Amino acid sequence: MTRPSFDPPARAPRGLVFAAALLTCACASKLARTPETFTIDPPAPRPVPAAAANRIVSLRGVEVAPTYAGSELVYRVSEHGIERDPYANLAAPPARLLTAAMRGYLRDSDYIRDVVAPGEGLPVDDDIEPALLELSGDFSNPAEPVAVLALRIRVLARPAGAAPEREILLKAYTRRVPLSQRTAAAVVAAWNRALAEIMAEFLADLKPALPSRRSTS
Repeated sequence: MTRPSFDPPARAPRGLVFAAALLTCACASKLARTPETFTIDPPAPRPVPAAAANRIVSLRGVEVAPTYAGSELVYRVSEHGIERDPYANLAAPPARLLTAAMRGYLRDSDYIRDVVAPGEGLPVDDDIEPALLELSGDFSNPAEPVAVLALRIRVLARPAGAAPEREILLKAYTRRVPLSQRTAAAVVAAWNRALAEIMAEFLADLKPALPSRRSTS
């Protein structure tokens, strides 16, 4: 009796391997779909500034870790593995979106009168220097997918006279928001929620740390 022969399995095309990996990791990315574009948004502005708002702060553009600097959404698929979603993009690089959103939250606070960019030549009370540490959809545990936003924020007070700036706050803020759906839209919605929570905590931390406002006379 002639035995059946078994040829070595053909190597799967790279595209099929990529698709299989995404399905195995339960990622939000879905191949062969319509491209989607998302935003990270500032809050609705206050109709009028708070009466007690008197500080002017400088907000530096958000410094972004290289892994998350592009517009494509990033998914963590294992402890050390990530995938980029070619079908889901932010409307602008994260640095621009997060800087604009943070500016909106600062302007909505009850003690900040205005937010300026560094180098505008205006009198400033404090300098705020944010850095993005992580912005991802974490699907490394398929049973508990989460959206992750991690920021480190440093604040320097500008004293009167020729005294050097003094660091008054340095803190890392992280939110891991559970996802009810494995979709890009759910990930971005969770990032927006996470940013709102982080900014509320940051503003609560910052207020008691601020020194008395320097005289402009």
